[in-house]
Amino acid sequence: MDSEIMNNFLTVKEALPYFRIESEQTFYTWIRRGKLPEKLIQKIGGGIFVRKNVLKAFILGEKA
Repeated sequence: MDSEIMNNFLTVKEALPYFRIESEQTFYTWIRRGKLPEKLIQKIGGGIFVRKNVLKAFILGEKA
């Protein structure tokens, strides 16, 4: 995938510190249970990525 496009995303592992968790499994559980905004997550190929711009809004408490 184009690296310029991928600069807009974080891997789940890269996003974990923003959520103050260490387990990728916890993050995936939150996704399954609907605890994260749908716009935050982007499935690309077989991977799950976090949208940087939505993450920033989420952290600041803004509507995603």
